[in-house]
Amino acid sequence: MDQLTSLGTAAGLSFAAGINTYATVLIVGLAVRCGWVTNLPQGLEVLGSTPILVVAGFMYVCEFIADKILAFDSVWDAFHSFIRPVAGAGLAFASMGTAQPEFVIVMTLLGGAVAGTTHAVKAGTRLVVNTSPEPFSNIAISTVEDVGAFSLAWLAVAHPLLAGLIVAALLVAIITFGPVLLRMVRFVLGAWGSKVGTWFGGRVLADELPGDHRAALGGVEPALVLACTARRCGKAGRWRRGYLSLAGGRSAFTYNRWFRVWTEPLRLCPGSTAELREGWIADTLEVREDGGEVMAQFLVTKSRTVLAARAVRAIAPARASQGLEAA
Repeated sequence: MDQLTSLGTAAGLSFAAGINTYATVLIVGLAVRCGWVTNLPQGLEVLGSTPILVVAGFMYVCEFIADKILAFDSVWDAFHSFIRPVAGAGLAFASMGTAQPEFVIVMTLLGGAVAGTTHAVKAGTRLVVNTSPEPFSNIAISTVEDVGAFSLAWLAVAHPLLAGLIVAALLVAIITFGPVLLRMVRFVLGAWGSKVGTWFGGRVLADELPGDHRAALGGVEPALVLACTARRCGKAGRWRRGYLSLAGGRSAFTYNRWFRVWTEPLRLCPGSTAELREGWIADTLEVREDGGEVMAQFLVTKSRTVLAARAVRAIAPARASQGLEAA
């Protein structure tokens, strides 16, 4: 049971440190100083010292402010890529008490890995949230992170077994949804690069369909190809990179998955419509069925705006807006 308790404490503190290291150190230090929790490992008792509490409190205030500032929070996260995993490993080490040396080493390594994982998820989520220019979602996410870090750190020292179960469930969720977040982050980074490139005149006027994607279409040579990311397109799933191809009045989205190329046809009818909605760092090409229901959504980087406008006119010329005609 002692090892299970140490495991829960180490897992909880490492996970919380990956979200907010200073909040984690601060709440554990206050628990030690105020006597809220007893029988803590000797390695954690040092966190109740005055210098550590002062520094942790000051840095938490800095992080509290930085996390609420749009875009600057991502800079702050990038800097802490070198701090949070190390802090997670250190807290896991301090949580081991008098455990066997082999167990201590393993848990220290795992603590760093857990903190690094949660830091990557936090930084990636913030990067995606920052694609919206309004500050409210950023502030809301930051507040949830602060409450979560304080709560999990408290559970790690007060109810370590419960903290361990919560961490296990959260890691399963990260493994399940991590690939989608990774695709989102990859698109956002590419979209920012494309947006910056347009400042220097960089435009893509034509995309070329790779050979294996052309083979998946039966060897048909498309009249127009648009490299994009599917936000919604049948079985393609969310945030899947691929190519929208228009050929002979038909449309299809091809994408790579599990080491092969898959094809998702867009079943257009005479009443289908398409429009291009402008965004901050990327535009959205939206295809609707005859009844107005959304059939598919594709995210297009700023450097491909002109090409995307051509795709809209090819799908549904009658619905091309004045802005698209100007493009």
